[in-house]
Amino acid sequence: MKKRLMREGIEAEAILLNMEQTGLYVNDQPQIKLQVQVHPQSGRNFVSEVREVLTLIDLSQLRIGSTLKVKYNPANTKEVMVLRQQIMSL
Repeated sequence: MKKRLMREGIEAEAILLNMEQTGLYVNDQPQIKLQVQVHPQSGRNFVSEVREVLTLIDLSQLRIGSTLKVKYNPANTKEVMVLRQQIMSL
């Protein structure tokens, strides 16, 4: 899904509403469930959940209310991904 979203997804800004650990770790890095409100250029805002494996450094930079860049599938707004370079630049 992520490769397809990178190629075909629509870029938008999103507000981080909530985040919590899922309990899953990949290479000692926690998977985090992020709830975001996406603000498309056209159409209505929508809320979606994204699961991302984040480094502890990335995680320490995220704050509720932060603005993130995401890509989403307009045909299925449950398909959303956070652009990684966005987290690193917070």
